[in-house]
Amino acid sequence: MSTIDDLLADLPAMLTVKDLAGFLQVGESTLWRMESSGAIPRGQRITERCCRWPRSVIAAWLASKQCAGDSQSCAPEDRTVPSDGHGADGRLEATPIPESREAGA
Repeated sequence: MSTIDDLLADLPAMLTVKDLAGFLQVGESTLWRMESSGAIPRGQRITERCCRWPRSVIAAWLASKQCAGDSQSCAPEDRTVPSDGHGADGRLEATPIPESREAGA
């Protein structure tokens, strides 16, 4: 089993948007949304148009997300749902169907 440091070893010390999005297997727009919502650590703004994430910060963030080996979610205990419908782990939350819209009503 690989450690987080092993997984990140081939990446540069300061990750670009493209580096981090590729590693997390998400699009660059999704990465920016994740940063805005607090789902990932904020990058360091080098200039107005240049942002980098230290590899060590991403490694620590990933380590904090690891499960204890059970089938439960790695998400924080606070399961508040932001206004965009995404949960604390960045995944879209299911919304119950109101009774008036259930089939056969």
